[in-house]
Amino acid sequence: MSESIDDPENYELLWKRLDQEYGYTTVQSQSKITKMLDIPELKSTDPKQVLTFARKLNNSVSELSKGEEASELLSQGNIRFMSLKLPTSLREKWSGKCYDARPRQLNLVDLDDWLTKLSKRKEYDQLLHGALEESLKSESHQNESKPEQKERGK
Repeated sequence: MSESIDDPENYELLWKRLDQEYGYTTVQSQSKITKMLDIPELKSTDPKQVLTFARKLNNSVSELSKGEEASELLSQGNIRFMSLKLPTSLREKWSGKCYDARPRQLNLVDLDDWLTKLSKRKEYDQLLHGALEESLKSESHQNESKPEQKERGK
């Protein structure tokens, strides 16, 4: 077996043999799935929280898609489990998206893409709304100070 390590052609065969013998692949696969299922429930639609949830889901989906666990991305049980972690309003929107996609069944990659786009849009809307409010406050403050300047000029 030590001769196998020195030969690059046998390296992959050696790993497969070790995985079969000790089940490391199974443990690693289950760990990736558990990590995704352990993502905490999203309790609000606050853009920062949605973005954090979306990033965690995206990391998990990326990990699952790289290995032998890619079939887990199609699992309707996993999709249902992850969608139940969304607040009611987002869950309803996701259900509508699933309905509109019929007869195609959406998978975890679709949920990940949808949630990532939604979180970025929410974050942008919040930035835009904040900038708009700031602009309105600034404009309002300038309008309040103009009458004082007019009175001084008299």
